[in-house]
Amino acid sequence: MNRKTLTLTLSVLVIVICLSLISMGTYALFSDTVSIEHHLQAGNLNVQLERTYLESKVLGSDGYFDTVTNDQTINFTSSTTKNANIFDLTSSTLVAPGSSYEATLKLTNKGSVAFGYWVEIDFKDSVASDLAKQMKLYVTTYDEDGNEVVTSVYLENGLSVGSDSACISSIAVGGSAVFKVKIVFEDLSINNAAQNDEAKFDLIVNAVQDLEK
Repeated sequence: MNRKTLTLTLSVLVIVICLSLISMGTYALFSDTVSIEHHLQAGNLNVQLERTYLESKVLGSDGYFDTVTNDQTINFTSSTTKNANIFDLTSSTLVAPGSSYEATLKLTNKGSVAFGYWVEIDFKDSVASDLAKQMKLYVTTYDEDGNEVVTSVYLENGLSVGSDSACISSIAVGGSAVFKVKIVFEDLSINNAAQNDEAKFDLIVNAVQDLEK
């Protein structure tokens, strides 16, 4: 971020210096005072994050699995939604081996500069619970040809797909990109150890300006 701020600052200084030279040259030639107004405005990086679809395999009130879908578009960009989550989980949500949640997310460039993005899953507990060891995370992105690229890991290990120097993809002004995040409680022989456990994690979507095609 410092590099980008410095680049903008240098651009301003260069333009101010050039205008000063023009002013001085004009003054020497015409022996008069010349006023040159100039205005620079830095481009803005504005990212919109929406969930466009959710498919969940959840425990019903009868103790059996139900498949629930939600195609309502929900905007997670506003700071007022920071305590919400893309899977519609609450403190009373119960999971069982076989439970799964898959959210389809859409990033849109609402600003005036192109940006690249990457995704992180940040496991919040210092000591992994048995539940975290059995929850499998999947992040699905798409390459330039539209083919799926799937990265998976157990929740206890956290996950980073891409980085600030190797973004998943670049999004032009007015453009968008879609990716999916899925979490599955795997059916394993050690499932009993996870009874009454909890696991906390954050989904972090990072964006950085990417001005080179």
